[in-house]
Parts: sequence; C-alpha cells; structure tokens
Amino acid sequence: MKHQITIANKTSYGLKKQLNSLNLKRHTKYMLCKTLTRPILTYGIECWPLSKKDGIMLQIFERRILRMIYGSVTIMVYGEQDTIVSFIPFTKNQT
Repeated sequence: MKHQITIANKTSYGLKKQLNSLNLKRHTKYMLCKTLTRPILTYGIECWPLSKKDGIMLQIFERRILRMIYGSVTIMVYGEQDTIVSFIPFTKNQT
C-alpha cells in the first residue's frame, strides 16, 4: 500500500504545475487527477487485503490531492464544542 501511495504521490507532484495553474478550471484539474493519479493508486487493489489503516491512508492521500486542487476552506461549526471543519466546496460552474 505504501509503495502505491508513493508512486501516486510522484505522479501528483509531476502534475503540481498544472494543479496550481490559474488557467485551468477546477473540473479539468479534478479530471487530470482522476484519470492519471487514481489508476496508479488503485492498481491491483482487488487483490489487496485492505485494513482500516490502509483505508485511512488512502483517504489522507485523496484529501491532500483535493486540497491541491480546491484549496483548503474552513468554517466554524457551533455545537456542544467549537470545532473547525474542513470542507471542499464544489459547484459545476466554479473555475
């Protein structure tokens, strides 16, 4: 699992210039990552014994890629305790 994440991380680093570009729309950046990085990350996943730790590692990697595309946005949620929740806003017409 760590090997696959390392290879996918190298791929995303190679896309860093495109992901930080202001000339590409967010949807285009997402599609680049979806078509180039995700297949590398999930190659052979059908035969992996996926543990909870591996699932968490995959989620962390995916969130890091999405933060590269959309940036990090935080809002305050008030409840029993004050907490900061990260979310990624996505609408069809965003650039």
